Amino acid sequence: MKPGAMLDSTQSAIPKPGHAATGGRLLGNGVALLALDGDRLRRDSLSTLVQLCRQITHRMDILMISPPKEPLHTLGKFLQALEGAGIDYRLTSTEGSLEEETLRYVQKRRQISVVLIGSNRERTEKMDETFGRLREMGYPVGVLMA
Repeated sequence: MKPGAMLDSTQSAIPKPGHAATGGRLLGNGVALLALDGDRLRRDSLSTLVQLCRQITHRMDILMISPPKEPLHTLGKFLQALEGAGIDYRLTSTEGSLEEETLRYVQKRRQISVVLIGSNRERTEKMDETFGRLREMGYPVGVLMA
């Protein structure tokens, strides 16, 4: 499967740590970015993400875009599951569009080695353009659609 291809909750197109180099970025030696659409978080998606993250890296930046205003029990459970899996994480939240904020984040943090997108939105032309730009920048891109 090509980077940026759509994944369902049982697929992984991302190589395991140390098994592939893309654009000079060796997977496993950097930090995986998980960009989440906060308006569309689903518990079943997050449990699948923990399994996927465990295969990729032990360090993760989580970018929560447009987080819900009320406390999010699902996110708390997800963070606990990451800790239980031995994944060190940093959580950042911001307002804006999933596509623009993901690009802005990787441009500021060069330690990112792979980008995972968690959203259940229909794929749009803007998303395709963003994934293409990320791939041009040398990032493998995985999209988890729930």
